Amino acid sequence: MGAGASSEASAVPKKGCAADNVSATPEKEEQPPTPTPATADTDDEDSGEVAEATVDGVPRHGGKDEEESEAIAGLSLEETLRLAAERDEEASSRLLSATADARPHAVPLMPLDKDKNVLQHRDWKPGSELRIWTGTWNMEGHGVPDDASMQTLVQKDQHHVYAIGTQECLRTIQQSFINSDKDMWERGLQNALGDRYVMLTSATLVAIHVAVFVRQDIMRFIHSDTIEQAKVATGALRGTMGNKGGVGVSFVIGPADSTHSISLLFLSGHFAAHQNAVADRNKDYANVTRLMKLGTLGRSIYRPIVPDFNTSGGSPAMAPTSPSTVTSPTTSIGASRDVTNEFDLVFFMGDFNYRINGTRPAVEAMLASSHEGALEALLHNDQLSREIRHGRVFHNFREAHVDFNPTYKFAPGADVYETKKNRIPSWTDRILFKQHPSMLVKRHFSTESLCIRPTTYTSIQAMRHSDHRPVIATFVLKTPLPEATAASVVTVGGPQESSACSVM
Repeated sequence: MGAGASSEASAVPKKGCAADNVSATPEKEEQPPTPTPATADTDDEDSGEVAEATVDGVPRHGGKDEEESEAIAGLSLEETLRLAAERDEEASSRLLSATADARPHAVPLMPLDKDKNVLQHRDWKPGSELRIWTGTWNMEGHGVPDDASMQTLVQKDQHHVYAIGTQECLRTIQQSFINSDKDMWERGLQNALGDRYVMLTSATLVAIHVAVFVRQDIMRFIHSDTIEQAKVATGALRGTMGNKGGVGVSFVIGPADSTHSISLLFLSGHFAAHQNAVADRNKDYANVTRLMKLGTLGRSIYRPIVPDFNTSGGSPAMAPTSPSTVTSPTTSIGASRDVTNEFDLVFFMGDFNYRINGTRPAVEAMLASSHEGALEALLHNDQLSREIRHGRVFHNFREAHVDFNPTYKFAPGADVYETKKNRIPSWTDRILFKQHPSMLVKRHFSTESLCIRPTTYTSIQAMRHSDHRPVIATFVLKTPLPEATAASVVTVGGPQESSACSVM
């Protein structure tokens, strides 16, 4: 690392911390701050200096007040740090019990068997496992990485479906208002994946992007009329500008009019920045999921499930919605509408910008701690986990267990967190997934269960191109499709007449 980088960077402190004994306090319910009115400013917090906004008199970023703020969660980071330092059984027990219920939406990883790590080269068929790769990366305006880095990112030939969401891809937010073209990035992904894969479709909103690639032998099972894209701006000028917001891609594997099909939705988002803008981030999530013109508001002949997400254990209605009863995109959209309830499987990835509640010194000390509960204590203070726990965002979503360090904000080209702006290291980059209860019916499960299992959830620390580290999550889905099912053949140019031949 060069001298310039080292002068602005601070390595995470090594093991060792204070040892004063304190007791854990119960978590208290807290309401998020009131969102501040959007302004015409389109700068992200790290894309140029912006005027400091306040919420209830508290600066939303930077300054002494942020540095001296205490953790909002019931068990403060400072208290947890001292508990971890005691290094005895009693302290460990208190630490783990205090954080055990911090992430009820989290599910454990279920890695593939060693002999199944390499995807076999035989063609995929309905009824067999479908392997899905998802990724998110805030590229900080940088271009396509070198070939070796791209191979590290996409793990070529390991999955059937690849979906990657990016933020600030190729250009900064400001530059993307002038030129939002992502062709070079899409070509880079195609080159990394090779000719065996084809880009199904992509969607772009200023600097936010999502692209979905599928293996050629999958294409004949994807109905061409179900492939759709949409975008929702939630940024400046009262939410009309695309410096923040989300993009989505949806499609159906299997016949469009059959309950044996699976509808998939891939969303990529970039939410409001700054430490204390939790309510703004929640609002971004609500607007993206309410206004996204996919599913019942889409143009597809396929009409996905419309009943509310059923959490009471009852059987969801399975009949596709008649086009005559579907809400028109030109009509008023209800406040309770949620596009993620209208698909069998949803993957939401992005730079959601949720931070860790605490101080920079405390968070760094926790990251350096040898205590086995230190990471869980930080996750207990993670804003996204907290908002999910209180039912404010990502309703009925799940997230694989997080066992990697915060992915933001790194010094240029280094493995240390930057100190110039002194951001609190945080898990801003996340991937969550959601399974509609219809999947249990389609897979003939009689009790609540996950039909899709996460096999990997990690960050790629070796990719130092940006101040964010890429995050990837992989999944395995056992599909319910009958083996004889095949939709219209799809090529880059559209459907072909034959419904039996695979694309070569």
